[in-house]
Amino acid sequence: MGLINHKLYIETINAYIDPIMPVENAIITHGHADHARAGHQNVLATQNTIDIMKIRYGHKCANSFQSLEYHKPLKINDLTITFFPAGHILGSAQILIENTHNRLLITGDYKTSSDSSCQSFELVECDQLITE
Repeated sequence: MGLINHKLYIETINAYIDPIMPVENAIITHGHADHARAGHQNVLATQNTIDIMKIRYGHKCANSFQSLEYHKPLKINDLTITFFPAGHILGSAQILIENTHNRLLITGDYKTSSDSSCQSFELVECDQLITE
């Protein structure tokens, strides 16, 4: 896992986190325009974030969408990706990326105070933290 060209890129799965330019594989933390953009081939996000993207950019803003529920691990190659509530807006997610040696958490935007418009922020144990 590493930073490439000032973008958060996960080489093992060829995916960018919240890319601002169209990419093959994008993992989106939430639906605000500075994190969710149109034009990606494949998008992984919460269903609420996907819905926000489709409302904002149209139903064909990506070639394919895959939704991932909070706390439901998804295995891709040798990594496991799990979303946790970020408490920022409806559908916002922290992204936990794990392999056998490391737990990397990417918070995206988050809010620790309770808000009735979205699920509350959850503290996630990790080895490395990248925060917004």
